[in-house]
Amino acid sequence: MAAHVQRVASVFYVPLGPGLPLAGLGPLIGALLAGLSMGLFLLRSFIGRGFRRFTRGPRWWQVVLLLLVLGGSVMLWKWLKGDNGVSAPKVLVIGIDGMDPQLLDTYLAKGVLPHFARLREQGFYTRLGTTTPPESPVAWSTFATGCNPGKHGLFDFVHRAPKSYAPDLALVQVNGSRYEARRQGEPFWVTTSAHDVPTTVIRVPITFPPERVQGHLLSGMGVPDLRGSQGTFSYWTTEHLARLENMGGRVIPLTLEGDRLETVLYGPPLPQSGDPKDLTVPLSITLQPAQHRATITVQGQSHTLQEKEWSPWYRVTFKRGFFQNLSAICRFYLKSVTPAFALYGSPLNFDPEHSPYAISYPKGYARELAHAIGLYHTLGMPEDTWALNEERIDEETFLQQSQQIHAEREAMLWYELGRWREGILVTVFDTVDRVQHMFWRFIDPQHPLYDATQAAQYGNVIEDWYRQMDTMLGRVLQTIDQDTILVVLSDHGFSSFRRAVHLNTWLKAQGLLRLKGGKREGREFAQDVDWEHTQAYALGIGGIYLNRVGREPRGVVTPEQAASVLQTISDKLLTLTDPQSGEAVVRSVLPRETVYTGPQTEEAPDLFVGFAAGYRASWQTALGGTPEALIEDNTKKWSGDHIVDPELVPGILLMNRQLDIVQPRLEDIAPTILRMVGVTVPPTLDGTSLWQEGASWTTTTTAHYRH
Repeated sequence: MAAHVQRVASVFYVPLGPGLPLAGLGPLIGALLAGLSMGLFLLRSFIGRGFRRFTRGPRWWQVVLLLLVLGGSVMLWKWLKGDNGVSAPKVLVIGIDGMDPQLLDTYLAKGVLPHFARLREQGFYTRLGTTTPPESPVAWSTFATGCNPGKHGLFDFVHRAPKSYAPDLALVQVNGSRYEARRQGEPFWVTTSAHDVPTTVIRVPITFPPERVQGHLLSGMGVPDLRGSQGTFSYWTTEHLARLENMGGRVIPLTLEGDRLETVLYGPPLPQSGDPKDLTVPLSITLQPAQHRATITVQGQSHTLQEKEWSPWYRVTFKRGFFQNLSAICRFYLKSVTPAFALYGSPLNFDPEHSPYAISYPKGYARELAHAIGLYHTLGMPEDTWALNEERIDEETFLQQSQQIHAEREAMLWYELGRWREGILVTVFDTVDRVQHMFWRFIDPQHPLYDATQAAQYGNVIEDWYRQMDTMLGRVLQTIDQDTILVVLSDHGFSSFRRAVHLNTWLKAQGLLRLKGGKREGREFAQDVDWEHTQAYALGIGGIYLNRVGREPRGVVTPEQAASVLQTISDKLLTLTDPQSGEAVVRSVLPRETVYTGPQTEEAPDLFVGFAAGYRASWQTALGGTPEALIEDNTKKWSGDHIVDPELVPGILLMNRQLDIVQPRLEDIAPTILRMVGVTVPPTLDGTSLWQEGASWTTTTTAHYRH
């Protein structure tokens, strides 16, 4: 009831602002108007029928009287509630995924980040301890809940499917036709909403499906595409390719006949038994080779593109049944017309105006944003890193796409800042992380893909993105008032990914994992691993599990054996060296009981491998593969990473308030924000508020929300 009343009150209440003489009159005026309404009620009771006849007269004064009564009642209610006409606390939280403190310090020293420098000098700047592992879904879940992964239950992008050795996506789960969140625990925006604090959350990772808030929420990382994947691109070409398989994409070979190409756009799979089939819609392409352009037509929408040009958004509808249409939006990039035709198609994003699944709260908020800023990417991770990895697009194309996505995110922030009056506004920008993943090879001369000529062209890309974030920060600092608390943070830092380590291959060499029939390498657990003779296996990016009796389907390690096997693995991993360089590969091996507490700890890997800088678990390891080689060069353009020893990749924390604290961690952010707005910190949180009693945060009286 209180929440409903507050929403109604916000329509009538316009704060007079701190320092103005009229601010203190608000409660008095409210009391007088409330008294007037009571007096009129009593007058009506005494006069009776005559008064009722009078009210049948002119209507304009009745409207004015009604507004006065409503306004007075609301102001009186706010006075009794303790608001006293003073601006409520405002907390703006800007997350920058992957912003690295070492790079930030380097660019600050160069003097190219004036607004970060200003925030550091006027407020507070330090490193922010990250999670184990330092991985975005894990870290942002800890940021949101104030709890370690043993409580919120996310330990990687992938985890073991229940009662199986197969890898499964950890971000969301499918229950029938519904998506459900895997993350446990209550994020701070749910807590603030329960205390009637106006709360807006934009694109924070692991917010799909969206939670109810006292305001608005748009989901971020975790939102799938229409196919149910985390982003499947399409690539049509007349070029003869030696390899049609792609990680993260689908190649559609074409045969040119005249100047037209007739093909299809693949949509979501049909839910049926047997061989899976995809829904499709026709895709027509008319070529104009002499002009180096082509016209792309889908469901009556046609756009002519020059080579190296992006299309506008296409709206696409797939009929799944008589009464079910699935709507999506996508864009095309015309890579080439001659000598071979090549067209890239983005993943099928949910249409924000007609999404088949809720991606915002309230559901209409996604549509509202589309009306305000235009159509936008709704996919949780829209920067197509795998299309660049597979060389279906090039660096310039990737940067153009990244810039488009970032512009959408900024537009959302400016839209919300333009109407923000109180409470909490939280937003996360992801593109710095994606750019560092793909362009780190241009700033690391020791990386296998480093090329001096290319480095001259792309060596400043990462710095340019830090500058772009600085420009955005400058505009934010100009927009907010002095009473707004600004928090800027990143979830982790960054490191180079030069060499890939095949952990299952290492376990096989130690006699802890065996392949069927004496195979030298294996691609899939189910087909290739001899589980009756396997004691341990690796899955995800750095996690090792024991094949435990009673937990795994074909476990062999008893509870009495577990501690000894884990100690053996840990001791031997810490002595692992790279045969190419002689460097130590592993910096730490962390048993789950030493880093996690809580009811979800049993779902965690038994060990987390903290790699030394330059090393990371291989892509094959993440999905359960066992290649023949032990360590090999990372030859993918995904050349930077952060899933190493957590101490090597802390995040950043800046505030526009001065603090005297040491070694803050991600767990501390949620309780800090709760304390900023006067909400009691739940005892189940692992973090500690960075604001203690007596700290001076604002220069005005803090309003009291419902406790």
